[in-house]
Amino acid sequence: MVILIESPYKERLLRKALKLNDIKATIISSYGRLFDLPTRTIGINDSLDVEVFEPVNLPHFERIQAELSSHQDLYVATDPDDEGDLIAWTVSQYRAELPTFRLRFFDLTSNAVKQAFENVKPVSSFEPPALARRIFDRLLGYSGNDGMFLSRTAGAVLQMAASQSIPVKKVVSYKPGSGEETKFNTTYFNANQASISFEDKISEGALPQYAHCLELGAELSVTPQDVFKALQELYANGEISYFRTSSGDVNGSARASMDIVEQDTGIENLAINTQGRIVHPHAGIYVTSGSAVTEHSPNRSPLAQIYLEHLLNATLCSMAGPSCLETIKQSRDGIAWSGRLYSIRGQTFSYPQTTHALCNDVMAGVPRERARENTFPIGKELAIAMSLIRCGIGHPSSWAGLSNNYACLLDRNGHLSSRGAAFYRKHQSEAALLLEPEIARQIESTLLNQSEPTACKVLTSLSLCGLSPEGMGLSLSVTKTRELTFSSPSP
Repeated sequence: MVILIESPYKERLLRKALKLNDIKATIISSYGRLFDLPTRTIGINDSLDVEVFEPVNLPHFERIQAELSSHQDLYVATDPDDEGDLIAWTVSQYRAELPTFRLRFFDLTSNAVKQAFENVKPVSSFEPPALARRIFDRLLGYSGNDGMFLSRTAGAVLQMAASQSIPVKKVVSYKPGSGEETKFNTTYFNANQASISFEDKISEGALPQYAHCLELGAELSVTPQDVFKALQELYANGEISYFRTSSGDVNGSARASMDIVEQDTGIENLAINTQGRIVHPHAGIYVTSGSAVTEHSPNRSPLAQIYLEHLLNATLCSMAGPSCLETIKQSRDGIAWSGRLYSIRGQTFSYPQTTHALCNDVMAGVPRERARENTFPIGKELAIAMSLIRCGIGHPSSWAGLSNNYACLLDRNGHLSSRGAAFYRKHQSEAALLLEPEIARQIESTLLNQSEPTACKVLTSLSLCGLSPEGMGLSLSVTKTRELTFSSPSP
């Protein structure tokens, strides 16, 4: 048995979980996307099918090619998201008739690995939704020759910067109420000191998601890359669940992890089964143990330690029951401490999402001093990531990278830079509709629709932004029949 994972940093923890389940396997890593469209040609035929894939990292591919080509069963345990499914599909296509199966690890505890093997399935032969997104991005990327490319994500960011709706400042204020109640208000401002509404953002459930952790970065003065690295560190150590998905599939794994937290902390897990459905936990990030969180570990970076403490408090809040407005209490040395979940901007917020949203630290059992009003500057990379989240476009795993790539388009005040202004004019002249965030959201929804053929989704998305392959001057190679090949020896 061979198991393919994305990150080599997860290998140690996975090996331990496999041993606890008496599973023997060879583990190899893909280092992210293993195959992609070719770099020197467009790689797409006249029917908008992928014609050729090539290894992203040829030396690494050659190192693991023997395992990939082996007649042993191959279990693809790439991340449980759209991109992970695309990796699994390309590997399955490369292996042709060799047995290839899909594993989904939402965390790397022994129980989660056991559940994953109980639900293993062959990799589907149907093209994954992320393939349409990859083809669409490639077509836009070949639309010009000036070193800049059209993009469904860049367009929305440019439009926001042009209309001055990029957040550059976050103000959190609170007003103590009667008893345990506290009213909070969070406002974002642009460079013109105008407040920005985030009411259109989407949040599911009480547990924090990757988007919330990025928002907390404004208060911690860190970049999206710093947040991503801290969460990746915690995940690789098995201390939090998978943090880039909002899929409801995590419920079973989350419930098992919360049972462990209940044993460690003594706070009862009130998640219940109602008509065969687990009311709590919701999808999101949760910790997989609670015993060592309050003490700093030499294996954790300072930022990872901060996030782990925030996320544990969120898990404990979620464990309080199905209502997002539950009060949770903890007794220590004869003193009872309590905390609440609050609804802010239409989302469920608690201590982990903002350092001002819970006056008492539930885990430590001590009150926290809060200023009546605090102002936090937002760096342009974080502003870009938050704008992408607000639009509901782009994949969570790419927000940090996109914010870095697009940083050159904005100045420090969130205005368009000289290059950003040129990029904006390019969108206006070639694909003005790509500048509209609502169009970008429609395109994203269309590309990830599982019920439509890939080519139809791509053509529909091009039409949504006023483009066509012919109008973009693209010369696609003519292939009469669908034949996917790889620019490397087949197994």
